Amino acid sequence: MNGLGKEGRMSMKPKLVEKLKKVVGEDDFRMDTAELYSYATDASIHRNMPDCVVRVESVQEVSELVKLANEYKVPIVGRGAGTALCGHSVPIKGGIVVSFLKMNAVLEIRPEDRYCVVQPGVICDDLNKELKPYGFFFPPDPGSSHSCTVGGMVIANASGQRAIKYGATRDYVLGLEVVYPNGEIAWIGTKTLKDASGLQLARLFVGSEGTLGLITEITLRMVLIPEKTASAVAAFNTLEDASRCVSEIIKVLTPGQMELMDDICIKAVNKAQNMGLPEVEAMLLIGVDGHPQAVADEIRKVTEICEKVGASDVKFTENPKEEEKLWKARKAMIPSLSTFKEGSVCVMLADDMAVPMSKIPAATKAFHQIAEKYGILIPTYGHVGDGNLHTKVIMDPKRKDHWVAVEKAVEEVYDVVFALGGSTTGEHGSAITKAPLMHKERGSVNIDAMKSIKRALDPNNIMNPQKMMDWENGFITHLRYKVDGRPRDINLKEWDHEMDVCTYCGYCKVVCPTYEPLLWDSQSARGRLLLSYGLLQGEIDLDESVARALYTCTMCKDCYRRCPSKVKVHDIVKSARADLVDRGLSYALHQSVMANIKKTGNIFGDEEVVAPVRKGTIPLFIGCQYLSRPNQTKLWMRILEKLGVEPLVQPEICCGYPMAVLGFKKDFEEHKKKFEEMIPQKEVVTLCPTCTYYLREAYGKDAKHVLQVVVEKLPQLKLGGKVTYHDPCDLSRAAKVIDEPRQILKKLGVELVEMARTKDQSMCCGGGGGLLMSDAELSDVIAKRRIEQALRTGADTLVTACATCEQVLKKAAAELGESGNGKMTVRNMSDLLWKALK
Repeated sequence: MNGLGKEGRMSMKPKLVEKLKKVVGEDDFRMDTAELYSYATDASIHRNMPDCVVRVESVQEVSELVKLANEYKVPIVGRGAGTALCGHSVPIKGGIVVSFLKMNAVLEIRPEDRYCVVQPGVICDDLNKELKPYGFFFPPDPGSSHSCTVGGMVIANASGQRAIKYGATRDYVLGLEVVYPNGEIAWIGTKTLKDASGLQLARLFVGSEGTLGLITEITLRMVLIPEKTASAVAAFNTLEDASRCVSEIIKVLTPGQMELMDDICIKAVNKAQNMGLPEVEAMLLIGVDGHPQAVADEIRKVTEICEKVGASDVKFTENPKEEEKLWKARKAMIPSLSTFKEGSVCVMLADDMAVPMSKIPAATKAFHQIAEKYGILIPTYGHVGDGNLHTKVIMDPKRKDHWVAVEKAVEEVYDVVFALGGSTTGEHGSAITKAPLMHKERGSVNIDAMKSIKRALDPNNIMNPQKMMDWENGFITHLRYKVDGRPRDINLKEWDHEMDVCTYCGYCKVVCPTYEPLLWDSQSARGRLLLSYGLLQGEIDLDESVARALYTCTMCKDCYRRCPSKVKVHDIVKSARADLVDRGLSYALHQSVMANIKKTGNIFGDEEVVAPVRKGTIPLFIGCQYLSRPNQTKLWMRILEKLGVEPLVQPEICCGYPMAVLGFKKDFEEHKKKFEEMIPQKEVVTLCPTCTYYLREAYGKDAKHVLQVVVEKLPQLKLGGKVTYHDPCDLSRAAKVIDEPRQILKKLGVELVEMARTKDQSMCCGGGGGLLMSDAELSDVIAKRRIEQALRTGADTLVTACATCEQVLKKAAAELGESGNGKMTVRNMSDLLWKALK
């Protein structure tokens, strides 16, 4: 069951390695531990290490790579975002993984011809953002639309919630640019809405799971955005009634969406997403769209049918924000299920079957009976409007006996599906996890026909080998979970279960500030969790590549905000860093900062940096960053005095956050005792956002940021001007101080224009988590991206409330200004306050 499947990997010949590097360049080629392990899995249950990973930027590069793979008979596996659930991009035979994430351009949008042309690495939701101003959209809507790529959707024939009315990806693919297994580049399909010219090769490639060639460009049909939408929530006391209601609705109308959730799913969503849905045995979520009058008529019909069938409660909304919240919660179903039962997690099995709509009641009843028989949980949900059910298994993935029971249960689930005239998969594909079941469904004649097509195009079997029609083993194999294993006795051990809770859904990847500019999986929140798991289970060893991945985390906590399962990746990374320190793999600069704190009490090692001690009534903790900026500290003192606040300043030392965040756990425990003796007060006002958050978390203090004090005292002023505001990560996401800075700006009389990512969704400045010390160049890249967001607001001044944010953003703004890319002034909130008050 266990293992990375190293026996399936090959040894890359040095000559081939050099040729591959020559094609893509040194920067886009990886053979290090961190990347190989990060690309060994997707969102499925499987894991197997590749021999190398390459990133491509053009069809010519792809062609040259494929020619080399064919010449050396090396497996080649295309990869998008790695969100597939059946092992599509797991390199089960090793070889070359080709990442398409740098080929992420929307090349053409032609409303007059109703098509667009995109590269395979474009994220689904990003494409729809580009199409929206034209009044069009790309309807397929998988649960991973926030992070999955269009290329991945094509090879899996993904669909999602809107398939009942709008169909699957195959219905929108007009043409494809592909690289065949011999390296030849070809255009297949058309750019017209109708095509009857020869065999439909483009449609053959859709759903081919990368077994026939690599897709490098996609022409998609677009659809007009409906004028109006509405959504209904119908609660049922029995699963059979909810399932029966589906058939009754389908008889008279075609809704835009229709989703089923059983009681386990409802409770899981309520627990993870705080939705407050009625906890009944089953629920239907129904969406309608179109002309406003048609929407009104259809939502009325839906309500009448639900009540007639026996719904205990039916509610509907036309509020776009309420609808968005409802459907987002449904999309977060898989990771929500992973937190449902203590000690168990959601595993990607017994998933994605399709049955005739009239057979849904029989199917759902049988699934629950099978679950009861084996003493496991098989929650049922899915796109019931087109008969596409989803089930998952909630189990303890570390127990071998659970896997044995689950294997039998899954086989029985599919026996029911086939008996009802159903199909193995409606939208997720087969790859590895469902390949044996697909073989059983289709029979040897059809499987042989598929193999014949594969061999005709790919005689050397290099394209994603041992997938779909070629898979010959069971589905409980090459598991990414450590079954009956013994994790290492290291700091990471306390996070063993939490790492299993992670479903690898990819929600965290798309908001990770280090992943966005680098596009290497090891540099993402998900990648760091993967590496931490590998270290804990003894599947990989610490080396320079792993240390770099772990030390480039900015600790911005946006991954935690975005995670439906609330996996604390930032805390897992801190524990992994503690293991790096224990192994003597911390960076020299980190060690010098620790020595500074021990010697002088501040991170700079400056013995002249002392707190300006003074009497007062409100304890003020200044922190290292502001102590090193005496003028800024004095400014805050003057502001507080002007507002009638008397700060009490006493001798202080670093709060210890740098020690904890860089992994110097033992040093911090000693430092913590000293800090508590020096700062005994339970209530304290802080200048630094990180100190605010950390005094709360590590010391249990009632710490208020200075802005929370200022906003209560500040009168209405008339400063004027237009600014944008950057929310520091530790102030917004960690300390939850979001409204106060905006209230202050309003009282100052300035016009605030918000950036694209703001408040608790703010983008990190690039200065957190020790990144300034670990990788100053990467920190600067992230900071420049943030300044570019600020420039797009039209404001000429960016305001922030964090000394570190101010420092890195000022530098980035200056560099962008010097290169002629726009002028942006970066100011601390204290500058504006004092200018207005004096």
